[in-house]
Amino acid sequence: MAAVLRGVAPPCGAVAGLPPASLLSRTRGNQRPPNGRQRYGTLALSGAFSLACLAVGYFEMWWPIKIFLVLGVLLLGQSAWAFVDGFRFLSLVRRRRNSPRGSYAPSAAVMIPCKGVDAAFDANLDRFLNQDYPSYWDTSIATMMGDHDHNFAWGGSMAIRAADFNKLGIAERYWANTVSDDFALTRAVREAGGNITFEPRCLVASREESSLREFLVWSTRQIIITRVYAAHWWKLGLATYLFYCGTLTLGLMVLAMPGATTYRRVAVAITLLTILLLGAGKGYTRSLVARELYATEIGSRASCYWQLSPLVPWIMLWNFVVAGFIRRIEWRGTEYELVSRDKVRVLGRSGG
Repeated sequence: MAAVLRGVAPPCGAVAGLPPASLLSRTRGNQRPPNGRQRYGTLALSGAFSLACLAVGYFEMWWPIKIFLVLGVLLLGQSAWAFVDGFRFLSLVRRRRNSPRGSYAPSAAVMIPCKGVDAAFDANLDRFLNQDYPSYWDTSIATMMGDHDHNFAWGGSMAIRAADFNKLGIAERYWANTVSDDFALTRAVREAGGNITFEPRCLVASREESSLREFLVWSTRQIIITRVYAAHWWKLGLATYLFYCGTLTLGLMVLAMPGATTYRRVAVAITLLTILLLGAGKGYTRSLVARELYATEIGSRASCYWQLSPLVPWIMLWNFVVAGFIRRIEWRGTEYELVSRDKVRVLGRSGG
């Protein structure tokens, strides 16, 4: 056992419970000596078994570290990419803010769907109605994704030309049997071969006070809706957060292993810390965007983007896992069953 702890495999005989000599062909009494083919075959078998014993003795003790190093390197790469992408997003916001306004400013109807009166409802409503319209709406559809061709319409602030709205039959074909206005609109545009463009100046700050339980109910509901209306995004998100949280969990397990050397512990700790710092860095770029766009509305609360970044993946993992088993949501006293993206069943209503 001491040999195994040092990373050196014990003799094969010790593993098999046999003396090493018993593994070799020997001439006893009147036994004939083995021919050349038998001799080389026996030696090859013995050598392969010795190598297997060596691998088992080493790998059996350190396989968690080896797996973590592979997963850790992959996660480091993904975290580094997300960190750089955060600065790309920040650069996009600054570039769009400083670009001249377009001259396209037709009459607009502002639709604010709501299911009840939230806390600070009046303040949120004022933020929509008090916008300087020419300074904000200058694209067909506003989203919160980026400068690429796979955006999706975001219900918090989106716009579409009235002609396109009527031509695509949004109200009759897509909104009649859905609980998600933004996913349905995204689907309509995609099926028509259209594009969705992101405009940072269309972002509107919203204010919401909620308890931890209320937040978890809301965030889980959002992911359940995503699973029903955009299953491929739900699968991708589930895989991403399983990968992230699984890798961090394995790293913590390695740190707690009694047989790990100081060198291995330091290497694992540095990997974990770097991953967390990259996540906090991505959150910091988001806080910069929030401060630059909504300095008066958000203020010091923008720092929550990076201060709470270590908790976000675990909350998201919970949301994505729960969404894999539940298709029922409760929204403002009404319980729905999301049968499919084209069928919603109302199960009951409570309260007024």
